Amino acid sequence: MVVVVIPGAPVVLLIVVLSGFGITWMVLSVSVDRRVDLDCGKFEPQWAGAAAWSVPVVTGVPTERAVALAREAVFRAGGIDISVHDTWTVVGWTGSAWTNFPGRQQYQLAIAVTSGPEGSTEFICCSRPRFRSSLVVGRRCLDLARRLEAEVADLADSG
Repeated sequence: MVVVVIPGAPVVLLIVVLSGFGITWMVLSVSVDRRVDLDCGKFEPQWAGAAAWSVPVVTGVPTERAVALAREAVFRAGGIDISVHDTWTVVGWTGSAWTNFPGRQQYQLAIAVTSGPEGSTEFICCSRPRFRSSLVVGRRCLDLARRLEAEVADLADSG
């Protein structure tokens, strides 16, 4: 057996291995990122998926005012980068984009507007973690969905 010693080889090997891990991590992160999917036009129901919570709110708000009310509710709940998808769903983001820790990661806030019984309008307030791979989210998603619910009810009552 012949052993060849090349000066600097451990450093090169370390760089190659770390680069491989980095590229693999980026590919896996993008494949489970709901924000990237939404930006690419892959739209799925906000109440679906891992750790998603939804709370329905039925109001007497006219449908022509419902999307504007939903946008305001997402904003009041701390949402940023708010957008409207498929004409009746408002989506925003809250939390830090720099971490995947359960209490501090980024969460999707969404309100889907549908027609309710007898001319009422139903708002389905949803929250879920940005990454599908998030396993431990605790009560954060439920708390955010309840906050959306409270904002919708407050806005509906005030005008």
